[in-house]
Amino acid sequence: MASDVSTVAFASAAAGGVPPMIEEFDVVIVGGGLAGLVVASGLPKSTHWLLVEAHPTRLGGRLLNSGGGVDLGAAWVWPRHQPHMAQLLRDLNLPTFQQPDDDQSTRVRGGTFALVEKLSSGLDATRIRKGCALQSCTLVPPPPPPPPPPP
Repeated sequence: MASDVSTVAFASAAAGGVPPMIEEFDVVIVGGGLAGLVVASGLPKSTHWLLVEAHPTRLGGRLLNSGGGVDLGAAWVWPRHQPHMAQLLRDLNLPTFQQPDDDQSTRVRGGTFALVEKLSSGLDATRIRKGCALQSCTLVPPPPPPPPPPP
């Protein structure tokens, strides 16, 4: 992993012109949808990371289920055309079933939101900021190496 550090400025929750809070991280993931969760779950444990999600109460992006497990967002997976998605489902041990009217597509048993639940369950919740308005993200170069000792 590179030694560069990303500095993130967040909008303050307080009103009245309070300046934004500044924090530094090795990796900043913008968005708590499927891609952001896959990235966060694949980072080495030693990485100082943060996931920033604009939605105030949930992760998942376009993946959403009703209370009864019915997909309200993305639903189908075509393993032949989406081999990485098929592998992710296998890696997470999430069962699928074939669509009765389409032998090329499958669905996730219990809805695709099961991906979000499984991926996020292994993440440190203190590194996830929901309802966060990202103002800026700037790559900060690493500090220069110390000077050589005098001769």
